[in-house]
Amino acid sequence: MILRKQVFAKSKRTIFIVSFLALSLIHFAVFWCYINFDTIRLTFYRINQYGEEIFVGGENYLRLFKDIFERQNKGTATAFWNSFHAIGINMMILPLSIFVAYALYKKVYGYKFFRIIFYIPSVISIVVLAAAFREMFRQYNDGYRIASGPAAQILSWLGINKNWLAPYVDTDVKWPLIYTFAILNGMGTNVILIASAMNRIPKEITEASRLDGCGYFNELFHVSLPLVMPTITTWVMMIFSSVYSFFMQPMLLLDGNPGRGNIYMTAPWQIFDLVTTADIKQQNLVTAACLGLILTMFILPLNLIMRALLNKFTAEVSY
Repeated sequence: MILRKQVFAKSKRTIFIVSFLALSLIHFAVFWCYINFDTIRLTFYRINQYGEEIFVGGENYLRLFKDIFERQNKGTATAFWNSFHAIGINMMILPLSIFVAYALYKKVYGYKFFRIIFYIPSVISIVVLAAAFREMFRQYNDGYRIASGPAAQILSWLGINKNWLAPYVDTDVKWPLIYTFAILNGMGTNVILIASAMNRIPKEITEASRLDGCGYFNELFHVSLPLVMPTITTWVMMIFSSVYSFFMQPMLLLDGNPGRGNIYMTAPWQIFDLVTTADIKQQNLVTAACLGLILTMFILPLNLIMRALLNKFTAEVSY
């Protein structure tokens, strides 16, 4: 009788564990294994006008490599290399986030207000933020009136007149505006994460450094930064991965207009366009899959190299 109760209790425990794991395993099998393996498989096929898949080996990769590296398709090549602007943007965000986070950590005057200001972009949709930023620099000319957004108008009063975000006009200020918007939009979460990590630093350490005559800058570079390096290294690892998601900023800011020769387009933006038009031309789905995998061929080695360097030069910290 006792043995039967033990077996029954063990069976209930097993059923309980399996029932909880089953959903995660099914999710992993469908949304990771199936999608990724089917995407890789699809890149070796061509879809004809009848929707039939025809095996072509590496033909799709060869075509795209020629488009990108030999610039046989300048639009695709420009979009591919534009994607790496994301790395530059995030390299700018990192030092700015560290200094702002340190200012919040040291509770500068009005730090509660600034903490809310930096956190707001994290809880508001990027669609809304892009629309607001776009309207600040928007210029209107509908044949009846000419008007400018508030930022464009103020700059005009200062003698700076540009076609800031004028539609269907390629200018030298659109990329700087994309950078500005991406930096402002991307700082919020990073500032909160780094400031939260700094707030975990034991007060005894900072008090001891102050007693030893350590100023704010010395405290930042010799005390605070080394103690929050695990958080920063995790964020640095994500810098290269940001290339995959760098399309909403330029696409929303420019109203979906990539410019002549895809001058403002990125590879993820092009993949998005290809997938959304796949119902019209199914071969676009194959091109999108190939382009995504070629991008991964570049980003994955960079991630591995960065991880090795960070593990080598960054000490483990616990407190």
